[in-house]
Order: sequence, then C-alpha cells, then structure tokens
Amino acid sequence: MRSRIFIMIIFVILLPSLNYQNQVSAQIEIPDAFIYLSDFSEIEVDGVISENEYPQSITINSINGEFVNYLSWVHNTTHLAIGLTFNSTGWIGIGLGEVGSGMASADIIVASIVNDQVTIYDMYATGRNVTIEDIDSYIDLNYVAGSETADQTILEMIIPLQSGDTDGNDHNWQVNNTYGFFTAYHQDLDDITVIHTSHSPILSTKLLHSSANVKEIQIEFEIVELNNGTTLILSANVIDVIVNNAVPDLKIEFYRKTEFGRLLLGSDSTDASGNANITIDIHFSGNVSLFAYYAGSEFIERNEVAQYWLSPIPYQSDDEKFGDLRDTFNDEFLIRHFLTGLLVIILLILTIAYLTVFRDLIKLFNLRNDERGTEEEIE
Repeated sequence: MRSRIFIMIIFVILLPSLNYQNQVSAQIEIPDAFIYLSDFSEIEVDGVISENEYPQSITINSINGEFVNYLSWVHNTTHLAIGLTFNSTGWIGIGLGEVGSGMASADIIVASIVNDQVTIYDMYATGRNVTIEDIDSYIDLNYVAGSETADQTILEMIIPLQSGDTDGNDHNWQVNNTYGFFTAYHQDLDDITVIHTSHSPILSTKLLHSSANVKEIQIEFEIVELNNGTTLILSANVIDVIVNNAVPDLKIEFYRKTEFGRLLLGSDSTDASGNANITIDIHFSGNVSLFAYYAGSEFIERNEVAQYWLSPIPYQSDDEKFGDLRDTFNDEFLIRHFLTGLLVIILLILTIAYLTVFRDLIKLFNLRNDERGTEEEIE
C-alpha cells in the first residue's frame, strides 16, 4: 500500500514537468532558421562572402540579444555550404546536432585563422564545455577558406550533410528535417582551449526542398503611452519591401529584454493593413528595451526591430541591475528553479521512505530480540 501511495505522489509531482516539456516541444515546431536548396553555382569558397553568393544571411544573437555573428548557408541535398562572419579575431565555431540536445553530443567545428591560414578542428561534445577532437574528421580542407582583418573573421566551408560516422560523434542531416545548431567565438584569442567570449542559444533550422525565394519585410515599431505611462500600446506595421504593400496574417511577438533574457509580453497577427498590436499594463522601471519580432517562415524572412523606452515608474529595488524581479515569474525563467525544487522534493521523499524502512527494520530487530528473550526465559 505504501509503495502505491509513493508512486502516486511521484506521478503527481512529475506531471507539471511533463506538461512543461510539451510546451517546449510546441515552441520548437517553428524553426529559428531555414536552409534552402541551391546548385552552389554562386558559391566560391575563398574566405570572402559577396553580396549575392548565398541566398540569405541571418543574424545570430546571444540570449540577451547581443550580436554574435552572421550566418549564411545553403544545401544541394548532399552537401552544406556555410559562411560565418564574426566581428572578432579569435577562434570561431559552429555546433551541429539534434533539436533540443544542446551542446552535449553536438558535432562542433572550430577554426582559428592567422594570416589567412585556417586551422580547423573537427570536435564533438560529451557534455557542457567538454569537447574532444574527432580523429576521423570528415572535413575536406580543399573546401575550407578563411580571412581575417583587424576586427573581423570570415570562414567558408563545404561539408557533407551526412558525415557517415557510425560512432555518433558527427552530424547526419537529411533534407526536410529539423536540427539544432549554435555558434560561439573568442574575441581575440586563437587558443581553442580558452572558453568562449560569447555564444548563441541553441537554435533550430530546417533543411528545405525548395530554393530561396524569400520575401523581404520591414517592421515599423511604435510605442504609445496611456494613463501617464502605466499602460503601453505596442504596435507593429509590416511592409513588403519590394512592392511596398502590407503583409497580413503574420504572427508578431513583442518582447522585453531583461537581465534574465527575453520576456514575452504578448503576440498578435497582422491584419489586412499589416498592423499588429498589444496593450500591456507595466510594472517595470528604468530604461527598457522592447522588441517586435517575426520568427520567419519558408517564404518570408525573419525580422525584428527594437525600441528603447524610459519608464516613469521609479525603481522598487535598491539594486537597479535587476529592476523588478516580478519579470522572472515566467515559465521560461522559472524552469531551473522548478526542477531544482522538484529534485529536492524527490530526495526528501526518498529519504523519508528509507527512514521508514530503517525504522521498520529496527522494530523487527527489537521484536526478534524480545522473542529470543522470551524463549530463553521459558527454557
């Protein structure tokens, strides 16, 4: 009976975390980027990325919205052409793996460029910040080139979509599937054993059967104050840059940048005039960074625009670095604390269970001794 009750308690505790995992799975259905089909006719691996060499170039930011690098890539069903541009002079890297797997088990390519000479490392990760060089590298140095200036590093390479590695240390990507990736760099050191200066979050990308014919959009972002600045209307207008027409039916998400990452304030779909807006009651203070963001699709490019707004509400905390800590009461930021609390509760339950068993054993031991004493008295 006790074991059944114990199992039911564990199930009730784990149920919220299972629900959260479902929410995370739903969030990653829309990839952060797309890789389009190309015949590579415009690709020239020379360490210089020209304007029309790749069908698209996307901006990769850190979790705090700070610039990490530009990424250009395209596939031809068998190979992947990659162009990386970092505003730094140290080592640079890109990780390729499965969606949601993070750094662990990722296939990582790290490069150091000195006097336009590229030293490239094929590595794989066994855990967070733990990388091992792969001795059976699939990288063909004939299709690798790089260049470096006083403040910029560029790397170009063509690698197979499927490495053929059966040990699980390299990527094996297929068209029409979604995978994970990340980038990282050091600002000025080429020693790859030195930890990165900055890195992107774990992002997702989908390899498409179609070639790039992406609509370029422009987002006009406006902030309107109501009620003496305690209520805001965040408004975005989306325009097709080529034909200068409104773009309807796009989901626009509005974020606020905090010390803990980006906080989703709300979302709305553009109407026939290309307008999307939300109304929020504010409780935060200080100089605030607000974003209007479109995640992108197979046919429309990803885009975002930022506005900076000074809140009239005075600080509620002595530590202005963190501002109003109520911003952290969101699933995205509470998950670590939730899992920590969950672990503590499970350990507490296990401890109680073990103590109960130990107590019962002591009782049995004492009972056995009493029985022996009684038997000796009878004899």
